[in-house]
Amino acid sequence: MFPEVALLLILGLWSLEAEAFKAPRVEMLYIDANVGSASGGHVALRLDDEVYHFQNEQGTTRLTRDDWSRFRWVYNDIENRNIEAAQLQVSPLDAERLRQHLGLFLIAQQREKDYLKALEQDISLLESLGSGGQAPLMERAFFEPTIAPRAPLISLHQSLIEQAGPDFSLEERSRLLKALRDLRYDETPEGLTLEGHPYPDYPATFAEETMDLLSRQLALKVMEGAERLRQSALIDAGPLTTSTARLWLLGYLEKLQASIIRDLQTPYPGGGSSLLLALARHQSVTLSLARNRLFFLHLYEGEPRHVEAIDEEQQNLEALFLDQLTREVKASREEIFAHKQPNEWDYHQMEVGAAEINEMRSAQKAQRAADFKRAPGPPRGEGSQHLSELVMTNTAIKAALIKAKAQRNRYAEGFDARYGYQLITHNCVTELNRAIQGSFKNSDERLALGGHIDPLLSQSFVPYRYFELVRQRYRPLAITRWLSYRNRQLDAISHHGEDSAIALQESTTLTGTLYSPRPSDGHFLFFTEQPAWTRPLLGTANLVYAVATIAEGLVSLPTDEGRGLESAMSGMLFSLPEIGGWTIRKGSYTEAGLRARSAPGHP
Repeated sequence: MFPEVALLLILGLWSLEAEAFKAPRVEMLYIDANVGSASGGHVALRLDDEVYHFQNEQGTTRLTRDDWSRFRWVYNDIENRNIEAAQLQVSPLDAERLRQHLGLFLIAQQREKDYLKALEQDISLLESLGSGGQAPLMERAFFEPTIAPRAPLISLHQSLIEQAGPDFSLEERSRLLKALRDLRYDETPEGLTLEGHPYPDYPATFAEETMDLLSRQLALKVMEGAERLRQSALIDAGPLTTSTARLWLLGYLEKLQASIIRDLQTPYPGGGSSLLLALARHQSVTLSLARNRLFFLHLYEGEPRHVEAIDEEQQNLEALFLDQLTREVKASREEIFAHKQPNEWDYHQMEVGAAEINEMRSAQKAQRAADFKRAPGPPRGEGSQHLSELVMTNTAIKAALIKAKAQRNRYAEGFDARYGYQLITHNCVTELNRAIQGSFKNSDERLALGGHIDPLLSQSFVPYRYFELVRQRYRPLAITRWLSYRNRQLDAISHHGEDSAIALQESTTLTGTLYSPRPSDGHFLFFTEQPAWTRPLLGTANLVYAVATIAEGLVSLPTDEGRGLESAMSGMLFSLPEIGGWTIRKGSYTEAGLRARSAPGHP
């Protein structure tokens, strides 16, 4: 018996080791150009199911990590851009070096960005304090003062008394009030700049400490019934009809209650925001159980970032998608309620589903494109709080403000030097190249990848040229081309032997069925991706068409805030490369519209 067991153990260990050292999928990606900020093309590094790439975010080259399926959906489908992938011959250990270095870079950059934001919040807070104004407290938007005194949250309040004693709330209020009145601006130690550590450890700023104390004060008021959940912060997601759903919510309510009591008794720095979120969720779940209807907190607060009007065809597509989305969200909820233990992740997924449906309905009502990108992460809100309990003289505030601005400026200078965007020397290509090289020491890059590419030589700062150099100097095993959404549909037409008249129909934006014109793409008539020899002629036709739409843009100027005129000018601009034989513009899609095209019932 022993030899068989030993053999099984050896085989098991071997299979685990083989899994750990299986050949990784390492690909350099080149993404075709399109209009707007995509006009120069883009590059990214794929490591198995993760994609790392740099983006220009308000003047900062910021590293981003995306899931491959989401990355491809956004760039290949929504933005309608072809993707070329050069599969590189990289060992498992070198692939892990890349993954670890890029992961640590991502953490450090986000921490440094957060700290710069915190320093800027110090300035805003001091300015508000000097003018007697309010300071941002995002989760404040969940709650509102009660008009008449209300009973405290009975179950929570009773549990708190049982575990912390009857005087806990009174003592905690006194502690928070004293801490707020004693709080003073303390400049960070001289010379503190970007540290370059894997995870920079910065002290809490004046604003962070203040907001945390204010959040905990508000949490006590909510517990005691002086503040209640704001009805406008809720989404009514429909009836609560099954006993399994009620049991799941009751279990989740118990977890929330335990978390709230724990956070109140053992506060940790920066935990005030999560405490308020837990209280808001506690009240929304309690309301759901009391009324037999599902209520969730809003994820999408404020106005849409991009208000884009849509035509009748697009409205029909988005209505079709809304039906599909409603069915998907309902099925997902039923799956969670029936088969999952109560947990934060699944509850948040239900929040996301309710928010997406609500956003779709709001967009349909306003006849605009839905905007799903406005609220990553858990609900935050957009609230503010009075600062009457902070005690600082005007002289002290002015002195602190001078120090705070000097500290922010010193840190921002170092941040800009490291991450600031420059068209040639610091862009999405050069920074990805440097990050890859930073994963290896000295000549290890040549051993790992097969060659070296200088960030500034041989025009390697241009995305397409960099991809050419990758193909020449690294060790690509294969080159794969992922056609854009529209090109895949055209390819399907040709493979099914459809009449060439259909292909001709799809070559223009006025007659095509695969693409609906969008103002953000600019006005154009013909697609010019291929063949190349036709581009000058078609580009000229596009230029004439765009010029002709200027008059329409001028007429609509009072009602569309200049969007029609902007589209006409954009159409003219991107026709010029086409006249020279280049193609940039490919059209794009809204997320809801594209998902609707694959919905059951769409022709």
